[in-house]
Amino acid sequence: MARRTGDETPSARKAYLDYEAMGDERSLQKLAKLYSDRNVSGESVPTTRENTLKTWSVQWNWQARLVAYAERDLSAARRALRACYVSEHSFALHEDPELVAQDYDAVEQAAAERARWQRDIAVCIANRDRGRVRAQDGDRGKLGSEV
Repeated sequence: MARRTGDETPSARKAYLDYEAMGDERSLQKLAKLYSDRNVSGESVPTTRENTLKTWSVQWNWQARLVAYAERDLSAARRALRACYVSEHSFALHEDPELVAQDYDAVEQAAAERARWQRDIAVCIANRDRGRVRAQDGDRGKLGSEV
């Protein structure tokens, strides 16, 4: 859970936590709609105005906080997965847990390196294809002017 920053108001803090809890499909517009619906039902909400949510989002760095939240969440998941892997494999293989952990770390590094290579290759292909399209467009222009 992200810490409160600066002099963030309790209403802004509540709105941020609700925004964070919305998951990958979150948007300030959806949060404003949710609050409007709750307000109609008589529930107390931080605000029903999307512009207020936009102001709070900028003022209290909601996007940066979401990135930090996601990174912490991912880091915790990776640590848990590593611990589970080491525990299960060191027991099953009758090996030193430290050696199993080193193997796991090497596999993780190789996977990360592979992912970087795949991204780089995809960018190169996309750039090459864009260059081809430009060349074809240029050729069409030449042909059109020759006719």
